[in-house]
Amino acid sequence: VCVCVQVLAHEVSAIFDAYENYQAAKRMDPKLRVKPEVTVIICQKRHRTKFYQAVHGGLIDSLNPPPGTLVDRQLLHPDPTVPNAYLVSHKALQGVAHPCRYFKILDE
Repeated sequence: VCVCVQVLAHEVSAIFDAYENYQAAKRMDPKLRVKPEVTVIICQKRHRTKFYQAVHGGLIDSLNPPPGTLVDRQLLHPDPTVPNAYLVSHKALQGVAHPCRYFKILDE
């Protein structure tokens, strides 16, 4: 989660600075300038979480969940104030599909 702090400290401030510089370059009236509303979502690929499809109440290791599977209610970050989810975005051609883990760290 330390990457989240770096993103908030550097990347988000750079976005706001760029937007302010753009408005200044356009010579917009300061009274008409607006601050954009930003949502920042971080994708984590390197983790050990894997999902398998349940078949008839049992678990079969060779069945990957289909692409588009979203897990957003269980197996998540222990802190409920950190919105996060897993998404299986692709079909595994070989082995086990590794889902992406998404954290929403800023939502204005």
